[in-house]
Amino acid sequence: MRAVLEQDRSNLKNWARAYLLLGFEKAGLTKQDPEVQALLNDLAANVIPTANGNHWEDERVDTYAQSGPRTTALVLHAMAKMDPGHPLIEETTRWLVVALNTGVCRTGLEQAQAIAALSSFVEGTGERGASYSYSVRLEGDSVLSGILESQGAIEAESKKLSLTDLTLGKSNLLSLARDFTRAGRMYYTLNLRYVTPAQSVEALNRGFAVSHQYSSIGAPDTPTSSARVGDVVRVKLTVMLPADRNYVVVEDLLPAGLEPIDPNLKVVDPALKAQLEAERSAANRPEGLDYFAPWYRWYYNPWQHADMLDDRVRLTAESLPKGVYEFIYYARATTPGDFYVAPIHAEESYFPEVFGRSDSGRFTVQP
Repeated sequence: MRAVLEQDRSNLKNWARAYLLLGFEKAGLTKQDPEVQALLNDLAANVIPTANGNHWEDERVDTYAQSGPRTTALVLHAMAKMDPGHPLIEETTRWLVVALNTGVCRTGLEQAQAIAALSSFVEGTGERGASYSYSVRLEGDSVLSGILESQGAIEAESKKLSLTDLTLGKSNLLSLARDFTRAGRMYYTLNLRYVTPAQSVEALNRGFAVSHQYSSIGAPDTPTSSARVGDVVRVKLTVMLPADRNYVVVEDLLPAGLEPIDPNLKVVDPALKAQLEAERSAANRPEGLDYFAPWYRWYYNPWQHADMLDDRVRLTAESLPKGVYEFIYYARATTPGDFYVAPIHAEESYFPEVFGRSDSGRFTVQP
């Protein structure tokens, strides 16, 4: 195992690093050994952190049934055995619990390794024997209090507060206290949801980079911010992922003067349908591979669903490998006026803190 680490350290995948750690643990090494420190450092350098969890991914290899959830489970198992106090453990546990309960762990192998890793973590913490009192205060006022028990069914306590309960322009102190004479761990999550005025929204990348571009169907490469009533506007959505994402939802709200054209409706011009289908078939064709079968009217499409609603287009996908994706749809200018363009919003359904949005803007529809 030392020879593997010395000769192939730079080529090791994250799951291989985890297996080596488990092997070194069985051989009696500790976290003070240089080999263990090197592997832990490499894993820390390759972690994919989010606000509510850490996970690991490896480049996909067709000959191995390895996946992001399996790799994350292996890393957690190895860290729990080799270094129970590692600072990445708790957030990795959080990610794996959510993945296990929301279908991100799809296969029996992924589920089994997740359960084994979580069992190893819980064995070291002893939290299944917890029983303690706690209190939560905001600026000295009680928000939550009670007793948390880990026997039987585990239940969480929660409280929703309005933003008006916070004092604008100053730091607001939220304090958590518990009885440390009793065993067990205390976990908490703070989620903040707010609305920003449309005219001042700026692009933000928290795991997704998204953008949209309006143009006329006659000049698709020339961006525009205006159209006349009755014109068809071409909309190109671009979604960039730096890592694999699961249960992705992308929503593009149209300015109020536009309505999306649903190509499934029989009232849509057949020539317009054919033009849109040709554009979509070319948008995401993988380099070197031909996923286009015109005789079946089928082509590669990473999105399981594309819903054309009255005021927006919603794209959903169970799994998206890292990369850049484009989606093209048409909209018709129906109402004259000067309208705000709301940002695109993309997120992972079960990890909403992994999200991205585009800038806001303006679009004019002329009579």
